[in-house]
Amino acid sequence: MAYFVPAHVGSLHRATRTDMNRANNSFSYAYKTAQNRSEEPIIPDPELFHFQPPSDSHSAALKSDLPTVSQCAVHLELLEVFHTLRQKILQSTELDASFDILPHPRTVYRKGYSSAKRKYEISTYTAKDTTFESRREEKWPYFLELAVGRFVKWIRDVDRMSFWNGSEGARPGLRLLPPVDVLMVWHAFLLNPTDFDFYCVKHGLQRMRKASLPWREIHEAIDSRDWSYNLPKSHKTWLTNQIQLAPDLFETLIEINKQDHVKTVLLEFRSGLKQISFSRERMGTRRNIAFAELVQTTRTNAKENEPLVENVQRQTKFIHKMHTYLWIRSPAVEGTVRRAIGRYEKFLQLFLEYPDSTMVPTLDVDLVWHTHLCDPEQYRASLLQRAGRMVNHDDKLGKSFLDDRFDKTGELFRVAFGLQYHVCLCWDCEAVASAMEAIAKNDDVDILDDFETEAESVANKVEEDVRYYRAVEISRQKGMALPLR
Repeated sequence: MAYFVPAHVGSLHRATRTDMNRANNSFSYAYKTAQNRSEEPIIPDPELFHFQPPSDSHSAALKSDLPTVSQCAVHLELLEVFHTLRQKILQSTELDASFDILPHPRTVYRKGYSSAKRKYEISTYTAKDTTFESRREEKWPYFLELAVGRFVKWIRDVDRMSFWNGSEGARPGLRLLPPVDVLMVWHAFLLNPTDFDFYCVKHGLQRMRKASLPWREIHEAIDSRDWSYNLPKSHKTWLTNQIQLAPDLFETLIEINKQDHVKTVLLEFRSGLKQISFSRERMGTRRNIAFAELVQTTRTNAKENEPLVENVQRQTKFIHKMHTYLWIRSPAVEGTVRRAIGRYEKFLQLFLEYPDSTMVPTLDVDLVWHTHLCDPEQYRASLLQRAGRMVNHDDKLGKSFLDDRFDKTGELFRVAFGLQYHVCLCWDCEAVASAMEAIAKNDDVDILDDFETEAESVANKVEEDVRYYRAVEISRQKGMALPLR
């Protein structure tokens, strides 16, 4: 790999910058385009999500207690779902209306001299509301607070319900998926294992204390074309009828704008009132009453629920980073995730060898760590075996401390394994890494005589693949027909 990098990666990075500049200037890629959805390329490849035990030589060495490539890939999908949901909320004008966040233009009077009339006159113009865009961002914390209130109701109701997979005494597994807002809160809570475990013990949530995110079912609920999350009809029916929880908080908040008596409850919530009053008779439907009661309970428990809101807020930065790298759309996503799992296994070994040190992960290692944390029981058992103790994932640590410990973790990683810790994780470099692994498995290639020739061919192939995958994603984001090759 080191022999390959100096000669070719620089040109790949330059090609990437050229492609992106052209794309920003409405450059048209020289590809045919799909005429309908059935012709569109499927990215990521469905083969990534077979959830079968690894069989290739690279993955076979990875232990069964670690996350799989498929689980990490679904995690990448789920992070895109969360990113898309937040953008939808922030950009929704309908949600602006529901929360009564509206622009307030000002009429400005200006005195000016008219040379034609030879006198001073008063003119008026409408000034833009400069606070509107910042006020629109208030929707996100309001949405999160309601999502946490729904999560608290969901987790307690679900824990006592008898719809779990497995026999009595077996590891619990959910059969029915939660709404996306509830899933987002649950996901962020799992990333703080000590806090989550304490919460479950405090509230007697023995099943949920052990339950893991159902990756296969989550994948089946995600549309990878637009990163929407769609619950099966039976799951929606169960949520509505059994625990009186609307299947989609976003759609519920949009509908509220059409019902003045329900909107009043929402506006009282937004105003910060500690006590929210409503008339059950005026609410009318069972669904409206359930929503009003939820809003009332959420406001009453706001202080207790605040840490759960903060959990989700802290994950926003990580989700944005994952969206920026967008590995799930990369031609090398399988290799990226597989290598990340291998690096994570080494990362866990550092906890055992340096028990008094705080380890800070790279972005790819952190993805696998987060995926591992989403199975609390497996994570606990795995860390006891690998690190000799339970290791908490504390995402509340400050930046300066993390930066210092990141550098020291890199030093320990190099000492322990003789490998570079911080590596470039862009599409180009990851595609090169996957291609060079393929070359290394080819016994017919003479390392000394044929490697450079082979490497040049691989670089050209990588550049072609990355350019095409990038063209597909740019077209997707611009709402254009997807290119074919």
